[in-house]
Amino acid sequence: MEHGAYEEAHSGGYEFTDEENEIIRATGSRVKIWGIFTLLAGILWAFGGIGVAISGSGAVTVISGLLYGLLALIPIFIGLNFRQAGTAFGFVVTTEGNDISHLMVAVSSLGKAFLIQVVLASIYLAVVILALVTAIFIPT
Repeated sequence: MEHGAYEEAHSGGYEFTDEENEIIRATGSRVKIWGIFTLLAGILWAFGGIGVAISGSGAVTVISGLLYGLLALIPIFIGLNFRQAGTAFGFVVTTEGNDISHLMVAVSSLGKAFLIQVVLASIYLAVVILALVTAIFIPT
């Protein structure tokens, strides 16, 4: 029986080696730091949108500011998912008996963060292609 399989059969869960834990710990720290930076950027973005909304005098300025602030939810949610993933990676290293379940939480959170980014990048690319096609085929 392999070492990992023996531990899994007798302790209720797989435990990573010290070398594996160090890789997971370092990755978790980086993911968590990136999540915090992204979250803070979203919060600053939200304050910028609120600032535009309350400093504007016209309806267009207020609506633009509110939409700007609303768009700040995107990096906020991305940041929260990255932070959650980093925390779960940390739990893989600091707890015993639940490495796989903590790892799955981390991977799931990363998946959510990347899904948001893939969807938004796809929308952005579609808008850019539409703008290019419009500029080429519709004369001004």
